Amino acid sequence: MRRARDLDPFNPLMSSSLANILGLSRRYSEALELGQKVIELYPNYPPTYSVVTGISEWSGKFDQAAGMYLKFRELTGRGAPEPPSPKHIRDAKTYWSWMLAVLKKDSAKKQVSPLDLAETYAALGEKDQAFALLKKAVEQRAGALAFLRVSPSWDPLHDESRFQDLLRRVGLSGDLSEANHRSPP
Repeated sequence: MRRARDLDPFNPLMSSSLANILGLSRRYSEALELGQKVIELYPNYPPTYSVVTGISEWSGKFDQAAGMYLKFRELTGRGAPEPPSPKHIRDAKTYWSWMLAVLKKDSAKKQVSPLDLAETYAALGEKDQAFALLKKAVEQRAGALAFLRVSPSWDPLHDESRFQDLLRRVGLSGDLSEANHRSPP
């Protein structure tokens, strides 16, 4: 990904994707720095705001996450969320409770990704709800399930045997370190 970005340093897709990969690797400072650079160069490119929202959530910067999410909604024509964002979000419970209220309100008007809802329930510690929605995401073959094993969003579920079963069902079980060191055929 770095090579692709180096070949075309002004491509917002490559740079946003690299920021996401850095975030998934838990290199939050680097990821946020790169995301902010992309936003400075391309202030009207919505995917970067989505990526920075996630990285901000993973790193516990909930005020920043809310701001990025609001900008993402504005740029994608989704309008201001209902209920509006609290003035200052300093803790996870406030942020995720607000996000759940927004997603539930949105779901009355349009389909909301079961993964988005599952992530929110997982962050709130409501594991049964999270697993029910993850099951639905599997049934819908949601593409973002590919990140189930590495995304910090699912850390609250890692200790559950249900999570290990889910990884097996979607083909993400096994030792990745061994797979990464195999010789190519």
